[in-house]
Amino acid sequence: MDRYPLIFMEEYRKYFLGYNILGCAVRSRDVLCFVLQEDYTQWPVEVDDDDIELKKRFIPYIRTKPEGRQWSAATLTGFDGILVGFSPVPPKPQVIVTGVRGHVYATGSGESYHEDIPLDESGPKRGAILRLKTIDEHLYVCGNRRSVGRRMGRGQWQGYSPMPPEAEGVREGFDDIDGFSEDDIYAVGGAGDVWHFDGTRWRQCRFPSDLLLQCVCCAGDGYVYIGGLMGTVFRGRGDTWTMIHEGDLSIPFKDMVWYEGEVWCTNDYGLWTIRDGVLQEAAVSSDVKVCSGYMSSRDGVLLLAGHGGAAFKQNGAWSIIFHTLLMSDEAD
Repeated sequence: MDRYPLIFMEEYRKYFLGYNILGCAVRSRDVLCFVLQEDYTQWPVEVDDDDIELKKRFIPYIRTKPEGRQWSAATLTGFDGILVGFSPVPPKPQVIVTGVRGHVYATGSGESYHEDIPLDESGPKRGAILRLKTIDEHLYVCGNRRSVGRRMGRGQWQGYSPMPPEAEGVREGFDDIDGFSEDDIYAVGGAGDVWHFDGTRWRQCRFPSDLLLQCVCCAGDGYVYIGGLMGTVFRGRGDTWTMIHEGDLSIPFKDMVWYEGEVWCTNDYGLWTIRDGVLQEAAVSSDVKVCSGYMSSRDGVLLLAGHGGAAFKQNGAWSIIFHTLLMSDEAD
């Protein structure tokens, strides 16, 4: 793609220019969503990022609409950090945006409103919210101090009783959560801190490493994949785990998802796949790889987005939505 249509350039300037992508979510194959934060490094004067509240944006991309009407944006204030996920029910399908302190923006199915995840020593929020994940028909949250819960309706967030015992140390707590079903869930984080929920209770799994853990994927091949420091990957279930890849990356994977018979892994520097227990660089073009950073998969679509742009895969083929560098050059 050498140039973008003028109408698309106008939309990009309006919604993306001066912001960085910090997450993405697939609502459906026709609605792809992004969350953004102001890029203060582009400001003409030097600022101390501890002293400013950077603006956040939620941007949906509706592929079925005509050009010039595919993009829109909601400006969000009062969000310290930003995450995005999809809540199928209840009360109706909506995209959920949260800050790490539990402030929520819900939108979709004809409604948009704000709410808060309650602070509760028994859950769902004991500390910072670090991940949103759809499991079956509910949206789950997890975070510091082994907090975990799910959204049950407008303004209704359910913890689990009994909850995992509260984590006291900085090397404990949940950085990610995933499940094969709502009665077969894994939550991971901290220094080898892995827990399983069987529909009735949480149990700490015996894990062979105290490596810091970042992400988890309950895959379609029946295994659980856990990503740790430097891109190290473990595979297993319950109390049986095997290191299938010893990482040598400078940063861990941010996201791991199951799509088209493979586990896909990404961070700011690239895209990888795991098939038959072997991790390797994904066989994608440089146009796709530059979009690495965050991932979401749903409804037959794999969405990839990061500092370099955004792309999606559907029916075996990749499509580029935009490249940040190219768009910025053309916007100048």
